[in-house]
Amino acid sequence: MLSEAQVRNYIYTISREISSIKNTLPQVIRNYEESAFGEEFSIVSLSELSNKFNEIEEKHVNEISSVDSSTRYLRDTTVGIVMTGMATFSTKEGLILAPYDKEIRFLGISANKDILTKIEDIINTKHIAIRNYIGDYFDQDYRLDDVADELRLESENSAIDDMNGLIIMDGPIYPTPLELTNVFEFRNMSRETHRKAYASLVRDRLNKIKDKEVIGIVKRLENSKKLYKLDEIQKILGKLPPITDPEVLRLLYHKLCKGESICILGPFMLSYQINVEGILKDVPPKYAYYVIVKRIVGPSSFFRVESLNLNTLQYIKSIFSRISCRGIPTWIEIVDTASKKISSSLFIIGYEISSSFLDIIHDDKLAFDTEVRSF
Repeated sequence: MLSEAQVRNYIYTISREISSIKNTLPQVIRNYEESAFGEEFSIVSLSELSNKFNEIEEKHVNEISSVDSSTRYLRDTTVGIVMTGMATFSTKEGLILAPYDKEIRFLGISANKDILTKIEDIINTKHIAIRNYIGDYFDQDYRLDDVADELRLESENSAIDDMNGLIIMDGPIYPTPLELTNVFEFRNMSRETHRKAYASLVRDRLNKIKDKEVIGIVKRLENSKKLYKLDEIQKILGKLPPITDPEVLRLLYHKLCKGESICILGPFMLSYQINVEGILKDVPPKYAYYVIVKRIVGPSSFFRVESLNLNTLQYIKSIFSRISCRGIPTWIEIVDTASKKISSSLFIIGYEISSSFLDIIHDDKLAFDTEVRSF
């Protein structure tokens, strides 16, 4: 566990040391190109499509836990810093905030390898990451998005060990990005080592959840275009152009849900062609329902609710029995909001300290002003 004073001291020490080292090394201009890789999976319907809400028998559970993590970036012209916050909530333990209540690697540093090797002796590797999960440096070619993805998954994996009962993940039960398939091509070694590190983290996630009851709730469906192709859906809606999954669900709601506040469609089976040589292959399929939350005022919400087996999915009515004002199940609303507050506070603290030592890029200067006003 860390106090705020310790967090501030970590950031101060790292920023000061990096600033000193940069003055003795050739400048490396970073390219903060963002990555936007979607999922690649096959989907089949396991039954005739209808609103299954009344058909699902609500299962009783003694303990419910949820987890989510969030990252923010603080970018210097040569050094990228990822700040990670995580929150868990349970009916027995209440709210736990990392890095304050639980140990995680909450700072990720991506920089010129010479900088990383020089600071390696002064950092506490339990809290600061300059190498990925398999021991390779987060060098200047490492995308900051990749560093963030790894640290979020790593922190959530560490939380699962301490969670019991029904575990709810804000996001997929295990991530399946396109870069873990054989069809993806990499342009440099940093992308390849990220692929191996991420595959190792997914492998560990699967080992941790295989004997637990775990459900993942995927909120962001806007980049997925899978449902429009299904024969079962085209029988109801007719032939469809390649529209997004939320648009398909919106059309299905009017056909199948008859004004209900919650509509559950499925189940479906999702299968993946994941193959990372020597690390990860033959990942198990996921079973999923799609859920539509219709609000009296405001936009509807669309979710994919995943698990490794159909039996665990029977908890779906318990999960959606409490909905926040944003149309999100309360279990993940709590940890989503808390983890974002932590990462935002780390960003504010980090900027206030690091801006005296580092050359913060303009976008992050603007982000700081916005964040302070809204915090």
